[in-house]
Amino acid sequence: MIHETGEELKASDITASGAGLHGGNTGDMLRFSVYTHYIPDKNSNFDPRALLDIALEGNSTPIPLNVESGPGNTGEVNCAFSPVLPGVYTLNIRFKGDHIIGSPFKIKVEGESIRQFTMTAKVKVYGPNVKDAVVGGNNIVCIDINDKSIAGGLSAVMAGPRGAKVDLKMTQVKETVYDVSYSPSVAGVYVLYVKIAEVNVPGSPFTIKAK
Repeated sequence: MIHETGEELKASDITASGAGLHGGNTGDMLRFSVYTHYIPDKNSNFDPRALLDIALEGNSTPIPLNVESGPGNTGEVNCAFSPVLPGVYTLNIRFKGDHIIGSPFKIKVEGESIRQFTMTAKVKVYGPNVKDAVVGGNNIVCIDINDKSIAGGLSAVMAGPRGAKVDLKMTQVKETVYDVSYSPSVAGVYVLYVKIAEVNVPGSPFTIKAK
């Protein structure tokens, strides 16, 4: 339905469509359009496209999202993005703070990680407790991913002796640097897995002796 005045336009009137909303592969350009169903009046300053908030979340963060107004005064917005890591991405499209029809959209991206070897090769894991740890102590391992665009794919998991607890926590301390703190509950050998999009970084898994 085409609205004659912008004042009556609501989030529930706005739609989005396109192949990009249904998923795709890493490296592909995923495209979709947002339709306000309102043609801006040349004699008015009101343009509903200025009130749209389009945000994308997922493994590749921040994710470059190209947003352009449609040709002429069509009242539509054309969007495109190219994910470098696989996974499920969440697309939020809001108008005046409210979700439009179908939002948030879940977009499944498949395929292999683009530049996977290049990205993981630059990740560095270091710190005082990469090899040895103190039982019950606050042990620290540092991770520098080097590239903030892969932060969404970073994970750190630790396994230890049967029944052991580690209370592992990861905290961002700089744009690309994270501290992993852990406190092993019993003596023994622990294994720390550091991955980017489920792929081990250089040196991972790390063997740590706690005593």
